[in-house]
Amino acid sequence: MKNRLPVNKIRLGDTLEYLRRLPNDSVDLIVSSPPYNLGKEYEAKTSLDHYLAQQRTVLEEHRSASQSYMDEGIALMELATRAADLFEEQSASEKRRLLEFVLSNSIWASGELTPVFRQPFDMLADMATVGAQKMAAGELSSSHRQEELPR
Repeated sequence: MKNRLPVNKIRLGDTLEYLRRLPNDSVDLIVSSPPYNLGKEYEAKTSLDHYLAQQRTVLEEHRSASQSYMDEGIALMELATRAADLFEEQSASEKRRLLEFVLSNSIWASGELTPVFRQPFDMLADMATVGAQKMAAGELSSSHRQEELPR
């Protein structure tokens, strides 16, 4: 479970210093303007090695603030692979309730049923379609390696 912070708040300060004070898994989005190491009057120019090391440290702090998204995404993908089997196990009334939750509407045209999904299920359906097309074309393995997933 995430350690939620107040929403829609802008924090001003040194990024690294502030990120270190944040609890892990407490942010949904971080927008940061890093120093560009150009020697501007408001920043100290440092060696390239020092600058890159400093930016790596900041990126690691960003990662710890939102690590659960990867874990939650993997759990969601695992659940999605079992969704059809889980759905089949449900009673008729529970199936109807689940369909009403996932679908906003369905269209029957020319003998074909086209579901219209609610958010975020629409995005998941689109990704599944793209993934199936890529697998059929041999562009995606069934292992779902991160570098192969649709972007």
